[in-house]
Amino acid sequence: MKQLTVRLDIVTSSMTLAELSDRLGLKPSPGSADRGTPHRSGYVLKETHW
Repeated sequence: MKQLTVRLDIVTSSMTLAELSDRLGLKPSPGSADRGTPHRSGYVLKETHW
């Protein structure tokens, strides 16, 4: 049987990581970030990246 890998990227300005995790029943990856969080390049994120 062929095995597939699926990746889901969600970007939203209306939900937090906690809200998305609750709805999806999954933990966010280490690269996820909440809106309002300073990005490593210095600017503040306007959207949540899950």
